[in-house]
Formats: sequence, structure tokens, C-alpha cells
Amino acid sequence: MDIAANILVLFMAVLHIYILVIEMWFWDKPPGLRAFGFKKILQPPLRY
Repeated sequence: MDIAANILVLFMAVLHIYILVIEMWFWDKPPGLRAFGFKKILQPPLRY
């Protein structure tokens, strides 16, 4: 049972790290646009 709990915790940690990376660095790149369902034309110009 401990092994199953550890595997589940590891899976959730990896999932949260993936979401963090997508939201912080790749939200305006193709992987982030696909993940959030955005189109390049709808992206607001937020970078200066």
C-alpha cells in the first residue's frame, strides 16, 4: 500500500510541475497554446 501511495504522490507532483512549467514559460509557445486551447491570433500582446 505504501508503494501505491508513493507512486500516486509522485504522479501528482510531476503533473503539478508540468502545469507550472506550461503556465510560466510556455503559455505563448505552441505546447502552451495547445494545452490551453488558444489560437495564436487570440493571444494578447503582453510582452514588452
